[in-house]
Amino acid sequence: MIRWGLTIVGVGMLILAVVQRVSFPPISTTPEVVTTERAVEYLQDYGQYRYLSIQSAPDLDRRIYEAVSVRPANAARPTDKVYSPLGPGDGFPADLESYLGTLVRVNRRSTGHKVSLGMVEDKKAGKEEMVQERILTPIEGSDYRLWVISPSFDGGDPGGWHRYSSFEGVLTRFRDLKENVRRPDVEHSYKELVQFIEKEFGIAVPEDAYLLVCDVDWDHKPYYYCPLKGSQNQIFYMMSDAILNKVQSQSLLTGIFKPWNSAVYGDFGKILGIDMPKTIGILDQRNGEDYNRDRSVDFSNMVVMGSFFTLLGIIGIIRHRFKMKKLAKQRIQSPLHNPQHLERNVDDQT
Repeated sequence: MIRWGLTIVGVGMLILAVVQRVSFPPISTTPEVVTTERAVEYLQDYGQYRYLSIQSAPDLDRRIYEAVSVRPANAARPTDKVYSPLGPGDGFPADLESYLGTLVRVNRRSTGHKVSLGMVEDKKAGKEEMVQERILTPIEGSDYRLWVISPSFDGGDPGGWHRYSSFEGVLTRFRDLKENVRRPDVEHSYKELVQFIEKEFGIAVPEDAYLLVCDVDWDHKPYYYCPLKGSQNQIFYMMSDAILNKVQSQSLLTGIFKPWNSAVYGDFGKILGIDMPKTIGILDQRNGEDYNRDRSVDFSNMVVMGSFFTLLGIIGIIRHRFKMKKLAKQRIQSPLHNPQHLERNVDDQT
């Protein structure tokens, strides 16, 4: 059945490549100069890309950064620095949510409660094997609203990690633990963890609890989004500090314009404190040639992969049919299928 599966996947990829080629044809390499109002009207053409120069400017006071974490995907603060919102003598910060998705250092000890989390990894035949562990512990003085989880290690608690006087990592929501903890995956779900903690320690984890994920080597993402002035928070420009001076000295913002479902950018509304419209526009820094080249590469890659899987499937089908014909021929030539042989056996017995 694998041969048919490969064929179906390959043909499906080829069909999808053609559909995408038709749905997203090459665009003009000369930008269309439009007003902000006109660009907002283009939001009605959902999923249609355009190369535009919009007569507007980004609202730099309302930046939305790409987060260091997986979830949330966006942050309200720059992600190229480490923040220290909670020190030994500080009260629990009321604005801790504004640090979500950024690197945070907490200069405070844990309560001493320790949960050892087994890490599992997929093995052959669908079996799972525990390969590493992490330590999960709450921070003192946080009313169990702030927890930290250690990097993974091979077993035990090296150096009494949960007794450290400070912790550093990316700030996330406790409920998003599985999305933000890197492979190998945590075995237990959020619900199972909360139930275990309450059963073992009598601690009720608040629904809005935070989690500091203390993995190392988090990647800083330099890009951020700014709503365009006059767009009523419907168009956002994707930029970085590398082009900030250039943007501030120009009256046009040029790039590939993409109307998209605002649910994909769900953190925008939370960070800006607004209700997002159903469709928003994203203007990135690519030009028409970049877009056409990217689409051409995507199309070529999909055609190559589709052709490869289709060819493997067809070869498998041909080999299978040849094998079946050969077996059928062998059965016909077998003495057990020879009438004369059967007659001789009958004569011999008589």
